[in-house]
Amino acid sequence: MNKLIRFLAFFIRRSRDPFHRYLQILGPNNEWFFPCPPWEKERVEIKDGIGWHQKKCPYVEFFKKEGVLELTKAYGDMDERIAELLPEHIELKRENAMCKGDGWCDFLYYRK
Repeated sequence: MNKLIRFLAFFIRRSRDPFHRYLQILGPNNEWFFPCPPWEKERVEIKDGIGWHQKKCPYVEFFKKEGVLELTKAYGDMDERIAELLPEHIELKRENAMCKGDGWCDFLYYRK
């Protein structure tokens, strides 16, 4: 997973607009990276960025069913790790997460 994160960060950092490229790859409307699962994303208006609340996550449901919900946090941390590798371009703020027992995950991406 660490190699994948570093590769994505390398690719994004070298694009003309890293903020836009990051959201194309991991953003709320990406059907290529997230092709089929029912994510149920709701856009949130924020100043100087893009945000959404994700109200359904097949990963949370799967790991809960398997009795290993703590693994969901590792998957969710991937977004934060990539954003940390792009410190001059993107700031990600997440206050709620389903893996912590909240009703949704929030993804608030700010352009720096």
